[in-house]
Amino acid sequence: MPEAFTLGPVLISSRVAAFIVAFLLARWIAARLALRWGVDAAWARNTADGALLTGLVAARLAYAALYWEAYAATPWTVLYVWQPGYLPVAGLAGGSLYLLYRLRRQRVDLRLSCLRAVSSGFAAGATVLALALGTMGWFTDSDGARAGDRVADFHLVDLEGDRVALSDLEGKGVVLNFWATWCPPCRREMPLLEAAWNENRDRGVVIVGIDVGEPADTVRRYIDSIGVTYPVWLDGPGDDNDLDDTNELLARFGGVGLPTTVFISPEGVITKTHIGELHRAMLQEWVPDITPE
Repeated sequence: MPEAFTLGPVLISSRVAAFIVAFLLARWIAARLALRWGVDAAWARNTADGALLTGLVAARLAYAALYWEAYAATPWTVLYVWQPGYLPVAGLAGGSLYLLYRLRRQRVDLRLSCLRAVSSGFAAGATVLALALGTMGWFTDSDGARAGDRVADFHLVDLEGDRVALSDLEGKGVVLNFWATWCPPCRREMPLLEAAWNENRDRGVVIVGIDVGEPADTVRRYIDSIGVTYPVWLDGPGDDNDLDDTNELLARFGGVGLPTTVFISPEGVITKTHIGELHRAMLQEWVPDITPE
């Protein structure tokens, strides 16, 4: 399974899709086992729903507390639950506590059967989720760059039309952000990238925006209108065969949609690839991994 897939204009995380499928399976199995063991199936489904919701809330709040500095300026973004940013251990603890609460309100003679039904359902769902996540790399391009791979050099041009290369940034941590002017999530995350650029440029970390497949005039006008100051690279003139193509470059990094962001260590090794919109806590968590010592 690839990291993400597109459904029309929407970019969907494969991890999110796998999580939803795994939970629906867990819920169904819990209800079926509840009926077999003399427990109300509706109770099992409601308990599974409540455990999931409580676990997600706990995992989200714990992550936000851990990276509160990233959320302090815009605390309402904690509610952007479609974005990554969950602490699994806190989620497991929250869901377990909710299950115990529900069991205490159940008849004593049914508690063990209730526990077996719900826990068996979640165990089956967790197994399916683990298998799905474990096979994510099987169906992706085997030649695509992944975490742990050394990045091959490439050549593009900057906004002034001068030739640039990844090797020009040797010894620095690099954040490559593939974007386009027509992409709303790309536009939303640009202020975060600008802030990260201003905060980390003196620490040896470079933010590079790579516009994918758009004319130079379009990119220049857009960049001038929003005041981005970090480097922006793009396709060069069509008659320059020595330059790389940004669409091919995106595919080389495993991007199936925009935005796609790649974190590269000073040694030229990929530490993280994220397909989809960034948020501030991600940058706070991942940029230190590529900051030169």
